This record gives sequence, structure tokens and C-alpha cells, in this order.
Amino acid sequence: MYPTTSSERTPLVQPAYVYESSLSRNYRRRLRNLQCAICVTFIAILTVALLVTVSYNLNQYDTDVDNSTNTGAGGNLTLLPPDMVPLQQLTWPLPDQPPAEWIESMPPSPEAISAAVGSGNAALTAKKRVEATRGSLAPDTPAGRAQRAAATAASVAPLADAAYAAEYATRALLNGEEERGISLIYRVREWNQN
Repeated sequence: MYPTTSSERTPLVQPAYVYESSLSRNYRRRLRNLQCAICVTFIAILTVALLVTVSYNLNQYDTDVDNSTNTGAGGNLTLLPPDMVPLQQLTWPLPDQPPAEWIESMPPSPEAISAAVGSGNAALTAKKRVEATRGSLAPDTPAGRAQRAAATAASVAPLADAAYAAEYATRALLNGEEERGISLIYRVREWNQN
């Protein structure tokens, strides 16, 4: 027996009776059959749409395919695109690039090497001065967060500095003049004087 007063424990639906009327059973059966018919119809429509789409895509390009068994020149079945024909006409292996003129003429003198290393060190010093005068980015900006995310360990800094100096020394040695490193030094000196 259920209590006559209602509370939060009172069931909202009436209990299922053992002897249901035949009308409700027929209604539920017809509703279930209708739902099944709708699902079967929906699946059939999707299947037909998929088959039509696939057959349309397969038949669309059939006219472009050449199914002939004629072989090309020399019995080769692969046809090269026109832009690849010049590569086919080259002799393989390809010759190496000639070495730089300054290597063949004579190796650089020890004085030229010391001057190039000096210009590399000068460029590194100028770069460090420029970086020291530059202010840091605000930490709560996107640029500041990106800079912190891309930062490397402190142990890498000497390697990066040595590579920077070696790059400018190599450029000075190859070009025969102290290219960008010295001009950067002059710009920093002029900026410090002003």
C-alpha cells in the first residue's frame, strides 16, 4: 500500500498492472512497428544515396582513362610528364659543382684567418652590446610568452655564440672583407656616441 500523502519518495507513475487492456498493447505494438519501419526506410535511403554517390564518382572519370596496350618508345610502359623529359636526357651521375676559386688559387694565409676570426669575435661583441641595450618584453604579452617558450638552456648560449662568431668569420674569409660584423660594430659605436 502506498501512503495517502505524497512526498519525494512517492512514485510519479502508476504501477504496471498485470492485466493490461488489449488497446494499450495494440498501441505499443503498432508504435514499435512504425518506429522500425521509419528506421528501415531511413537506412534504405542512406544506402541508395551512398551507392549513387559512389557510382557517380567512379563513372565520372572513365572517359579520361586510356586503356590501350600500346607501349611508348623502347617498350617502356611509363610515360613521363613533359617537364620531366629534360631530366631523362641528362647523363648520370651529375657532375659535382666546381670548388670555389679561392680554394683552388691558394689557401688562405694565417693572417687572413686571424683577421677573419677577429672580425667574427668583433661581430659577436657588437651583437652582445645590442642585446644588452635591448629591453626585455613584458611577461604577460603573447610575444613574451613565445620568447619564454622558445628559450633554450643556458648551457647552449656559448655554443650559439661560437657559431655566430664562426659564421661571420667564414663570411669575412670568403668575401675577403669584413662584411656585416664590422658594419654592425660601427653602427653600435655611432649609436652609443649619439
